[in-house]
Amino acid sequence: MEHSQMRITRIIATVILIACSSLSSAQESGMEIRARDLVSRYFAALAQGDTETVLSLIGGELLLNRQRLLENPEYSDYLSTNYWNSTISVVHSRKIAANLVAVDASIQKSPEEPFTVQLLVESLDEAGETLLIVGEQDAAD
Repeated sequence: MEHSQMRITRIIATVILIACSSLSSAQESGMEIRARDLVSRYFAALAQGDTETVLSLIGGELLLNRQRLLENPEYSDYLSTNYWNSTISVVHSRKIAANLVAVDASIQKSPEEPFTVQLLVESLDEAGETLLIVGEQDAAD
């Protein structure tokens, strides 16, 4: 009788561990999905020259470095011209810290060679619901 109780206890413990592991993976995947969506909205706003939306999607050091530029009324035209007819795709994302996802995006400006940038997306809450882009660099860095 004791042997079967121990076996049942081990099975229950294993099921609980698997369930907890699955929940944790689902949360991470959800945050990565939201980060990729945020990056897509960011590039769509750049292509449209929508500086208000860009300002709402960035934070931290990136906001400090770009705020004055994005508040310049003439910069909107520059963005829409620069990103017009570009093909932008999210190629990879990975969680690099509990609250940080690195998202690589490929940008093809015809007829130039494509290049890849890496955006750092930070979660402002534990659930990973509120995200901002806080960094941008060449993906090779």
